[in-house]
Amino acid sequence: MLKRLPIGALLAVLASFALVTTATALTTGQLPGGTSISVDNTNPVDGDELLIPLGDTTLDVTDTGTAVVGGGTVVKDTSIVYIIDVSGSTGETAGVDCNGDASNDTILVCEQVGAVAANTAAADPLSVIANSAVVSFSDPATLELGLTTDFSAVAATINGLIAAGFTN
Repeated sequence: MLKRLPIGALLAVLASFALVTTATALTTGQLPGGTSISVDNTNPVDGDELLIPLGDTTLDVTDTGTAVVGGGTVVKDTSIVYIIDVSGSTGETAGVDCNGDASNDTILVCEQVGAVAANTAAADPLSVIANSAVVSFSDPATLELGLTTDFSAVAATINGLIAAGFTN
């Protein structure tokens, strides 16, 4: 003789079968710019089945493993161009201390501090930046330094800019 199950009991049984999942253990790839990324879950291991007990709505699972960003070979295939406004108005005060000398700096000095900080990060051996250039603009735009791998020359060029002219 067949027994009928209440619809709620039937749905609970079906839901318990649907909640079996497989954990993926190792994922590797590249971030934009070529930086490598790897995530390895060691617990639960690949293929573990996690069942939510009948009547429960959740199951706490502790996931352990490692994550590594930039642990692989760096692909230096990116160029960066610093484009800096040097029009006369950048010689005015920015109203803030950008370089840490306890006095208000000009807008240009704040631009230079930011660009040099970005250049320092680009010079890091783990950076994907291969080379850099500097362009300034006011009345005309001027190529101050073409693409180069000499990051110290880039910093010197940025720090040597002066405010003059009008914004084109």
